[in-house]
Amino acid sequence: STKFHPAIFQLEDRISLKKQFLPVPGLNIYTDCSKIEDKTGSAFCVMEEDTTKYEWMAQLSPFNTVFQAELRAIQEACLWASKTNQQIKVWSGSESSLHSIASIDTKSPSESSLHSIASVDTKSPIAQQTQEILLKSTHIKLGWITVHVGYSGNEAADVLAKKATQKGIPHSSQHQETISRVCYKKSPSSAGKRMGQWRNRKERS
Repeated sequence: STKFHPAIFQLEDRISLKKQFLPVPGLNIYTDCSKIEDKTGSAFCVMEEDTTKYEWMAQLSPFNTVFQAELRAIQEACLWASKTNQQIKVWSGSESSLHSIASIDTKSPSESSLHSIASVDTKSPIAQQTQEILLKSTHIKLGWITVHVGYSGNEAADVLAKKATQKGIPHSSQHQETISRVCYKKSPSSAGKRMGQWRNRKERS
């Protein structure tokens, strides 16, 4: 599997593990996940100040863990951001996911200790793929945000993630962590239209 040296990847400058919410000018992306009974949802929303520019949500396989769902939201957010040339910050409330992406080993926590950073047992392909996106897209940074404290973007992502556990359209994935249903909401802007065209081409390929 592909691994990158921190000196090359400059993860320490790209991923902030401090709970200090300092949104960047322009676009900020907020990610979240939700697990309700046997349904798992993953989502992100793109915000410009308090205006929603783009939304993504997916219903994952019942076998997906919360950790995998959090990582999936970050990965999809970075993938969306990589198609722009703007400075963008992706915010996550999952410390374990950010640690996994920042780690050269990109391992995921065991099922029995999802919140323990030190306990790892398997490789996380989603974290590795996210590293690859970040390596090619130096305009993207990641940050850790405190959840449930009233940040509008974070609250919007939380609502989307809960909605994702119930709604979406059929979607197949080549990843081991299967996405079963996914839904997109494009902004009326030309950037949103281009993103939709890119997504359609990807799904046909």
